[in-house]
Amino acid sequence: MKVSVAVVTYNHRKFIEEAVESALAQKLNTDWELVIGDDCSTDGTRELLLQLKARHPGKIRLILPDKNPGDSGRTNYRNTLEACRGEYIAYLDGDDFWSDENKLAAQMDYLESHRHASACVHPVRRLYADGSSDIFAPGRLHSEYDLAEVYRNYSFFHASAFMYRRSVILPLPPWFSDEKVKLDDWTLSVLSATWGPIGYVDELYGVYRKHGGGLWSAIEVTDRLYWDLQTREFVAGQLEGLAPSTGNTDRYRKRIERLERAKQHRGSLGQRWQLSLAALTFPYRKSFSVRYATIFVVELWLTPLKPVLMAIRGFIQAGRAQKYTN
Repeated sequence: MKVSVAVVTYNHRKFIEEAVESALAQKLNTDWELVIGDDCSTDGTRELLLQLKARHPGKIRLILPDKNPGDSGRTNYRNTLEACRGEYIAYLDGDDFWSDENKLAAQMDYLESHRHASACVHPVRRLYADGSSDIFAPGRLHSEYDLAEVYRNYSFFHASAFMYRRSVILPLPPWFSDEKVKLDDWTLSVLSATWGPIGYVDELYGVYRKHGGGLWSAIEVTDRLYWDLQTREFVAGQLEGLAPSTGNTDRYRKRIERLERAKQHRGSLGQRWQLSLAALTFPYRKSFSVRYATIFVVELWLTPLKPVLMAIRGFIQAGRAQKYTN
């Protein structure tokens, strides 16, 4: 098996058929499979998946657990990845879709010719519920991104743009299942980058739906930022060469204390304050990029300015978007 496509879904009945069909439309002259994990959806997603499997016999494998473990899809994510048998694994969220039939072939060819790369990604079009869109891509375009760059950025690449080498990410380490790992996609990209750089293919191959029904979008911003800092701290303690010190240092103790206080003050101004103090104990520029730090401050303290900054970003990205349109 050369390529596995891993699709993770929960209550995506409105979107899952388009996601699956966009994967099945791929032109790939090699053996490949489509592995779909459904986390006990309640909106008819599972029934639709069974219909799709019957419509495409021999091409789709379904992972259908009997019970939702209530962990925001983390077990489903892990089980779906571990069920993949291909040399390369491409990931696709159940509410996204691929817009180019050559996406898998292009990424496989890249990894075949760049043996030192652990994975490769591409930009995607971010589609909002009101029909508007922009480009989701790194702020600075490079041909490759190393471990330090991937770690320093939180929303560096979109999950549905990845193709990994299976041998790099599987088997997943036992600590991947720890409850402190809330950001599975980011953690997987960091884990991959410990083996080798992540290559970048500057072609628009997919669409990321940004809508209120997404699991991540529905979470309070302070909880998202708390989980980000907690995951960042925990992962750094598992992998060598990452910025935060996990030794018995004063800064480390303060960081853990402030993260715990942030958890205790959930939903209050105190939580925002403790998150800010915790972020300040990370070694800046080794832990955060300027772009990430800006996003953190805006999300936490300057929320009214977010629409203005989004408009400015859209203007800056207009040229890049035009390139893909042409």
